[in-house]
Amino acid sequence: MEDLRVIWSARSLKDLDSAYDLLAEHSRQAANLIVETILERVAQIEKFPESGPLEPSLIHRKNEHRYLLSGHHKIIYRIEKQTVLIIRVFDTRQNPNKLK
Repeated sequence: MEDLRVIWSARSLKDLDSAYDLLAEHSRQAANLIVETILERVAQIEKFPESGPLEPSLIHRKNEHRYLLSGHHKIIYRIEKQTVLIIRVFDTRQNPNKLK
């Protein structure tokens, strides 16, 4: 199977920036590592899009949402034809109701 194209939603890019900014206040090195790790997981999604389980908090939605974990971050995405749309990069230490 050929790799799917990954598209980041505006929200997911904002989430990634926020994760970086929060950590960079204390350590730019740690912030860079978090972002690199998230990007590595997204590369996995690109190659193996169905490797992530279904996201239970979004099961009520019309489209099927999946996720992969990267440390404290949940990368939530959906598959649309030859595209993977990254919906959120959600910090799991937040209230899960923010996802709904």
